[in-house]
Amino acid sequence: MNYDTLIIDAPWMSKKSYEVPYDLTSTWGERTTMIHIFFKTYFHLKQKFNPSNIIFTWESNGSWRRDLLSTYKPPNPKSKTFLKQLTDIQTILYLLNHEQYHSMTNEADDVIATLASILNGNKLIYTIDKDIMQTINDYTHIYNGKTIITESDVIKKFNVKPSQIPDFLAIKGDTSDNINGIKGYGDKKTGDILNTYQSIESIPNDHELHQHLSTLKLNKKLTTLNNQCSLHPLKFNDSTTINQILSRYELDNLKAKFNKKAINEFY
Repeated sequence: MNYDTLIIDAPWMSKKSYEVPYDLTSTWGERTTMIHIFFKTYFHLKQKFNPSNIIFTWESNGSWRRDLLSTYKPPNPKSKTFLKQLTDIQTILYLLNHEQYHSMTNEADDVIATLASILNGNKLIYTIDKDIMQTINDYTHIYNGKTIITESDVIKKFNVKPSQIPDFLAIKGDTSDNINGIKGYGDKKTGDILNTYQSIESIPNDHELHQHLSTLKLNKKLTTLNNQCSLHPLKFNDSTTINQILSRYELDNLKAKFNKKAINEFY
């Protein structure tokens, strides 16, 4: 399938770029790994899928999910090096005229779900987050860096449809978000339950899971993405150029990959 839009889970891509098991440094000792790997990945994805449009999604401060569950995934503290390179990455993407969105109190996953629901054409989401599988349909797929995941892949792996992923995670839990599931329920048992009853609300009163219904309903709220959040574009009032940013990091090998007009001009 050809994809019109590539939607990138940018917080994950940034974290992944920062945590590679080696360091690149400038001659004065500044770590440059994150920005180098981020754009190396960017060009790889662009060449591999050749989408008409690439959109980046970002986190905002806070999350409505923490209002529901105080122990929900806490924000990760970021180093000064990470935050500095993150700002430079966002600035370069802005200078390349790429759309970048966040949504107050919503997470990047919610922004992804909203974009997937409103955009026309075929969409590919670059992420490894399991909860984003609920967005998969005939026109929306996921690429995890190794393979493309479609609806049939979700059904084959978990024995549930993409639309049932919130129910699946409500029962099994999601350790990455600090959501505790029901003890004794792994992938297979959870998939079998939902294949029989379709949703947590349809589980009969005499089933052992029914005694955990309040927990399951809370978990389902937490794992259901908000696909109607308001989108706010990232903008930068900055007259720098891509060339200046990359020169500061001594990333001359990346310069050749950028369009000559784009690298030297401020839009």
